[in-house]
Amino acid sequence: MSNPNAPDGVALRASLLGAVFGASSVLACVSSPAHPAGFVFVALLAIFHILEYYVTARYNPTRVKIDSFLLSNGIGYPIAQACGILEFLIELYYFPELKTVSNAFYLGMAITLFGQVFRFIAMAQAAQSFNHQVQSAKLDDHVLVTDGLYKYFRHPSYFGFFWWGIGSQIMLANPVSIIAFGFVLWRFFSQRIEGEEKFLVKFFGDSYVRYRERVPTRIPFIR
Repeated sequence: MSNPNAPDGVALRASLLGAVFGASSVLACVSSPAHPAGFVFVALLAIFHILEYYVTARYNPTRVKIDSFLLSNGIGYPIAQACGILEFLIELYYFPELKTVSNAFYLGMAITLFGQVFRFIAMAQAAQSFNHQVQSAKLDDHVLVTDGLYKYFRHPSYFGFFWWGIGSQIMLANPVSIIAFGFVLWRFFSQRIEGEEKFLVKFFGDSYVRYRERVPTRIPFIR
């Protein structure tokens, strides 16, 4: 039976992600000044996965495991990222002027970084009450977090990733993927929140019902 947190597996993934981040950062600096977005995106993607593991290990150490890197995040996730990269490459070939650095590039990068920092803080503040998987049974140390970001945002980690995904496609100047990512992320989180909150009401009763009524998700069109 494999160890879900084998040190060699953690070291290998962290090293590879670090190498991808480093190589992409260098290539973004030495590539055509007009077209660095693809390399910047890959660097930010590597950082996202590194930080998913780090924040779990730092603030939720009893539940950290290799899967905390989120590299095995369901089939839909790699397909979506591959489609975004494919659109970028196709449009770079046929419409290179669309991919030149513009205000949209900086706006998208700012939104992506905002989403990354927001999600990191949300996961850190939830600490042991955060889990990458929806829980159907309440753990002993699972508490209802209502302070910090959670005072103003319900499911702030989802809010952060929602804008991370959209910001990344704005940065890549992917008109099709901006719309597609927005819809897919909205649909995914709408369904996930609905399902997850059934368990949260079961865990915390009226306390969660009152919290849900008081605090919105602030994800567009998801109350």
